[in-house]
Amino acid sequence: MDLANLLLVPKNDPTGSVSRDSMKEMDSFIVNFGESKNINMVIGAGDILPPTVNHININGIEGERKNTPRPGYYNIKTGRYLPIYNGDAIEILKIGEADQKSGEAEEKWLYERRYEDIIDNN
Repeated sequence: MDLANLLLVPKNDPTGSVSRDSMKEMDSFIVNFGESKNINMVIGAGDILPPTVNHININGIEGERKNTPRPGYYNIKTGRYLPIYNGDAIEILKIGEADQKSGEAEEKWLYERRYEDIIDNN
């Protein structure tokens, strides 16, 4: 399932669609969690973006992809995990090769969670 298509909106074209397969450097997106208020507790940018995206900018904070303690993006200066929330802006800064650990960590992380747990039915 392509979570990018479900949860990201192109910044320069709010009616456009997003695909993990066609992302490139300098692309910008707005996070759209819709009515799911608690989704940020389960889903992060590392779950949405492909493992080839090495560096991003979230609301002006540069992050790099790491796999511990969970797959995701971590502040380059502080090393802290960068959560994403509804309305946040994400810009892709650098795309490179995905190492095998990134792909395996991402698959394991998503496998351990069920999509029903992501959706807030209230």
